[in-house]
Amino acid sequence: MKHIKIGRRSVLMACAGVLAGLVGATVAQAANAGPAHSEKLLFDGGGGERLNGITYHSFRIPSLVRTKENTLIAFVEGRASNNRDWGNINVLFKRSTDNGATWSALDEVVGAGPGTWGNPTAVADRQTGTIWVFMSWNPAGYSLGGKDGTTKITAWSHRKVYVSRSTDDGRTWSKPADMTAALKPRTRSNGATWAWDAMGPGVGIQMSNGRLVIPASHRNIYSDDNGATWKVQRIIDASTGGYQEVTGEGSVVELMDGRLMRNDRAGGSVWERGKRRWVARGTIEGGFDTYAPDSTLLDPRSQGSILRYNRDSPARIIFLNSASTVTRTKMRVRISYDGGKTWPISRPLSDAPLPSWRGLGDGNWAEGGYSSMAKTADFAVGALIEVNENTHSSATSHRSIAFRKFNLPWILNGGTEGGSPNPYTPEEACGSGYSAINSHALTGGRIYLLYNSSNGYNCVVTMKASNVGTPSAVSASLQVEGGTKATDSGNFSYFAGPVKKHAPGSCVKWGGSIGSSSWESLYQHCD
Repeated sequence: MKHIKIGRRSVLMACAGVLAGLVGATVAQAANAGPAHSEKLLFDGGGGERLNGITYHSFRIPSLVRTKENTLIAFVEGRASNNRDWGNINVLFKRSTDNGATWSALDEVVGAGPGTWGNPTAVADRQTGTIWVFMSWNPAGYSLGGKDGTTKITAWSHRKVYVSRSTDDGRTWSKPADMTAALKPRTRSNGATWAWDAMGPGVGIQMSNGRLVIPASHRNIYSDDNGATWKVQRIIDASTGGYQEVTGEGSVVELMDGRLMRNDRAGGSVWERGKRRWVARGTIEGGFDTYAPDSTLLDPRSQGSILRYNRDSPARIIFLNSASTVTRTKMRVRISYDGGKTWPISRPLSDAPLPSWRGLGDGNWAEGGYSSMAKTADFAVGALIEVNENTHSSATSHRSIAFRKFNLPWILNGGTEGGSPNPYTPEEACGSGYSAINSHALTGGRIYLLYNSSNGYNCVVTMKASNVGTPSAVSASLQVEGGTKATDSGNFSYFAGPVKKHAPGSCVKWGGSIGSSSWESLYQHCD
């Protein structure tokens, strides 16, 4: 066979022989299964979940992260005696090493003393593997409003900032460190004492440059050295130079140009002006533009969660909250393709109503409220969402946390994405670290050859561009010179593959088909 050299770099590929084809087929079958959704009651308030002598009444305020090892960790507030925002509250967690199919038993980040440990806001450093959890704390007998015989929080020292970390993929946690002096300002812009304070709640992010960012009340907490030191940026209006303090609970996402977008909950008279989510864009160094309500994102004065799903085209941001101005029970997931300027795709979670789990009591329950999302290693979205177990008695009802998992086709609900009818990209099909280096058009789609420079693997996928979402004949193949061909073929809805091989210094042949349209290269990418 004649060798054709294209460029200087040898294209190397993952796995070997038939095994590569079988692994590729398994991944392809999972991705091509069509719209997928599942759910489970992960933290059952009032269901007898017990730890360290406490049988927990309620679970609220979730935070969900995916670690460097692709473990999902679900953090919550465990409320020992009731569902209120004060009292004996601890930060608890469960882990999943199989993309949310099964979970570990209830465990604890911190629960020392009778005070309130709350607002877990976690971030996973995918460079070092360390997971950080920021928390707010106040002593027993204190609360935001001073209700039910508690003392109102009025002093700077009444509400503190703590952080704990794990270096073993979330199995064990360090004693929380008091970071209040460094990370909580002492006065507000009007000179008043900065008394009440809140981390997130939800999750932080790791930016594309490695910076870790934690959203907090009126500020961003960040680290440029993988958590060795933490700094604080008060959110400044870039146009006036003044501090912005119009919102409370916040979420953050990185935009494609490297800026940050805060998507926050407004309160009081500010919320009344729009009854929407309030958004600002900017940078740690240069400040943010002026907060303004997003006309699309209805908000019932509750928390929302936001997720950068991917950066390759079409780049997606996913947002989840209750799309209502009057109730927290209208949870809706949305997709934006332009950095949160518009949200053309959305679907209510009520399209897949939660089952009447035995743990949810007499049927007066409702899903909705605080949430947290993470992208799973199998390209789905995992979401933790609060459940009120008895809406007829919300003051005393048990509160639980459901775990939902859904993929992009489920969100699209039969629709297509502008300019990209296939909800998957070649990079998503092959996995993290792969970049396309060659492609060939077929009638009804395109074959892609990708390369991972960090491990020397190649990957071939055939992506459908017509009849997307409907099973039809598709194939992808890959062969190293001197070896056997690995092929993934079948009736798939979105793509065939990924087929991977490893071939240092060898030539490769790649190809595929869609229906009767097929193509295969000569041996290429030899050097």
